[in-house]
Amino acid sequence: MKSKSLINSFWLVMEKIISMVGLFLVSAFVAKYIGPALVGKIALAVASFQIVMVVAQFGSENIIIRRLSRNIYSGIVLARISLLLRSGIYILVALPVLWYCHSKDMIEFVFFCAVALASFFTTIDVIATYNDTTLNSKINAVFNVVGLIAALILRFFIAELKLNPLLLTIPIIVTTVLPFLLRLIHFARHGNKKALAEKTKKPATYLKYLVITGSSMLIANISVAIYPRINLFFLSGLSDAHQLGIYSVAVTLATSWSFVVLALVTSYFPAVYNEKDESAAALKATELNIAIAGISLCVIVGFAAVGKMFISMLYGPAFADAWLPALILCVATMLSTMGAISSRYILKTSGYRYLSCKSLIALILCVPLSFFFITYDGIVGAAVSVVVLEFISLTLLNYGYKKGTVLKMHLLMFGALPGMVRRIL
Repeated sequence: MKSKSLINSFWLVMEKIISMVGLFLVSAFVAKYIGPALVGKIALAVASFQIVMVVAQFGSENIIIRRLSRNIYSGIVLARISLLLRSGIYILVALPVLWYCHSKDMIEFVFFCAVALASFFTTIDVIATYNDTTLNSKINAVFNVVGLIAALILRFFIAELKLNPLLLTIPIIVTTVLPFLLRLIHFARHGNKKALAEKTKKPATYLKYLVITGSSMLIANISVAIYPRINLFFLSGLSDAHQLGIYSVAVTLATSWSFVVLALVTSYFPAVYNEKDESAAALKATELNIAIAGISLCVIVGFAAVGKMFISMLYGPAFADAWLPALILCVATMLSTMGAISSRYILKTSGYRYLSCKSLIALILCVPLSFFFITYDGIVGAAVSVVVLEFISLTLLNYGYKKGTVLKMHLLMFGALPGMVRRIL
């Protein structure tokens, strides 16, 4: 099992490395071509529909993962029902967003439409969840890279030939549609035949379960989706598209390496879910926290040393101001990933309601924090507000759960660290 998890992590990481390198090289080239203002408009569209995606998923992602980990047949049935639920909710939420944007700048509206279509296929892609949960991330990796390469080639030629920037909507759509179709074809041919052949019995029961269980996580998920992006919405209102574009590049740089730590969390957390001994589960989660912190600190130090040169070389002088907020946001990425471990650990013990309350409090806190820091120091203040909020979310807002369960897990890190170091050395 450990070997399969390692192989699965390898494919997750390899896919993201290829994605990161490709996106950096081509997106930076495109950013030079279109400038910070249009980059900011695209970032606003992406941020808006990332929230729509979370609403449409209706808290079902972790529910499906848990069910697939325990019962593959029931998990596939649940995923089917989830796909229909997601499609309906997405359309209902996306249409008003597009209607609101249609009276704005036409270029911005066209990009919103493209991002809406691309996000729809990501939202309904339950097959990707199935592959990751069954430790078949190699399939996702190969198909995602195919879609990415196709999109990057299109982006490169659009920028190189200096074509109409609106044509950049095509690679935005290709990035998600092509991998989705390839996964669908592969699953139809090679998926679990017995599970595929099994008819969905009592779909209303599954739908009711998804709605009731998912609704308890919905507020939490929406809150988690909004508060990292609230700065983009505040900047779009308090500043201009130029500053928004620079900040979006800083966010891209600061989160681009998170695939490494998230791949570890995705691959190893099923072992925590399946661990019946609470002490052993806490120790596994603690060791994962230590690994995340170690990797993150290496990245932060590295970016502090070469980040300015990296931005200048790839994005050009127009984006030089992205370095400091990006460095600060790297710290936020570390705290956010450690927070994801705590949240999943709370989920293991069925703390859905606690997470909903916690996330709602975090959302309420982020509004005044973001407004204050952005008003005080612009894009740098925006980055600082994210770090402050992620720290509060990781610590104070988690420590009230079950008499300090998460606090005990964090304190356990100091005891487990020497043992991990000895094993590595």
